[in-house]
Amino acid sequence: MTRYRFFFFLTFLFFTVSCSSPSKTVTKVQESDIIEDDSWSPQDLQTTIREMTASIKNSKLNSPDFKNAPIILGGMPNDTDEQIDTNVIMTRLQTALSKEGFQFISRETIEDMLKKLTLQQSDLFDTSQSSKIGKLIGAKMILWGRISNMRKSNGKKEMVMYYLTFQIISLETGKILWTDEVTFGRSVEKQKMR
Repeated sequence: MTRYRFFFFLTFLFFTVSCSSPSKTVTKVQESDIIEDDSWSPQDLQTTIREMTASIKNSKLNSPDFKNAPIILGGMPNDTDEQIDTNVIMTRLQTALSKEGFQFISRETIEDMLKKLTLQQSDLFDTSQSSKIGKLIGAKMILWGRISNMRKSNGKKEMVMYYLTFQIISLETGKILWTDEVTFGRSVEKQKMR
């Protein structure tokens, strides 16, 4: 039960800090980038991991101070109308960042720590306690993601846009240290009914 409270707290923290507005890269999807298929694909996964890893490498987080600060791998809500395994996305991003020297605390370690800790429910909703929780498990930051999509139809074609947003948040301050997004466009000819 404590494990769920902690993950609920992390979700609450994500939504709380996502209302702030640090700068982020907005990529305009060109017509030439639109692929003739309306589903999330392995190619999208590879592009996402490559672009987000490059973005973090080009940010202030690519310094010894941040690379030595352990990161918790948070969740990635799937707000699409498809079954997309967001754990695969987050795990692949963790693997790519680990290869670049970033340190992560495993979910198993977090679960073991939470089993040993007795946190009061009120502590989970008090943002001043996030630093305490981070210290208890040795983490300084948390990596979150979100995927959503929009569909538009013009009669002959259906267009699908996928939006993936990622954030790294300080557990000590609740500030967003890094955020970026990637967008994919898909279209497919509608089949005529016979």
